[in-house]
Formats: sequence, C-alpha cells, structure tokens
Amino acid sequence: MEYLLSNTRTTERGGSAFPVSIEGAATSCALSRGTYAGSATHPLNPEPYVYESGFAVKWLIGDQIAGKAERNYHPAKGPVAALWCEWGPYVWAHGIKANRDGLSDMRADYSEQDGTHPSPSGRIKVATRLVHFLKTDPRSRVWLMAENPQ
Repeated sequence: MEYLLSNTRTTERGGSAFPVSIEGAATSCALSRGTYAGSATHPLNPEPYVYESGFAVKWLIGDQIAGKAERNYHPAKGPVAALWCEWGPYVWAHGIKANRDGLSDMRADYSEQDGTHPSPSGRIKVATRLVHFLKTDPRSRVWLMAENPQ
C-alpha cells in the first residue's frame, strides 16, 4: 500500500516547487502507469507492482474529484496543494494479450538485460502512444501543436 501511495506524492506542491503566481508554472500533469513488467528478470519493479501502480493514479484522481483539500488544484476552492491531474496515455498491456486499445507487448519489446526497460521496439510503442496523447489531449495540444511556440 505504501508503494502505491508514494507515487501520488509527486503531484503535491512542495512550498515553492510549483509556484502558483508565476506565469507558465506547471499547473497540471498527465499520469500513466508503466509498461508491462511480466518479463522482468530481476526484482527492480516486477508485476504486479506496475499494474497496481495504476490504482495509485485512480485514487489520486478520485481524491481530486471528491474535493479533498490535500489534492486541491483550484484556487477558488482553497489553497492550491497539488497539480491538476488527468489520466495520461495507457501503455500497459498484459504481454501478448492485447488490451482494449489493441496494445500488446512481445518479449522483444523489452531489454535483454532486465526484461523491464523497453527495447527500441518497445520505446517506439510507448513514444507513439505518448505523442498521440499529447496531440489529442485538449490541454497539451495547445502548446504541442502551436504554430508559433514561444
């Protein structure tokens, strides 16, 4: 349980780490769990930890929807304590069993050294999902697709 909850701490505003009053400061984040780790050959971050990390994201977003003060991102609702969080790209699939988006992972999608970190083919799969998310998400596409970025 502590492992899952520790993942939610990265969104908290720690003093001046995410200043609210400065133009352009980070105000939101898109969260995603990691890729499948069922091929892991060492205890770095095997399944089911990667799968279960998705619950930490779910709980964090649920806390914001429920209006919990420690997850408040909206100045009109009290002191800002966290970034606004949303689901990011979904990059987890149960190995060769495709998820509902059609994503599946082959053993070749992971490094031969540890079976956890993506190989070149795995990095392409993750990057493709990330770019698609950034191009289609209403908040990120504004800056990603800007014709005249500043």
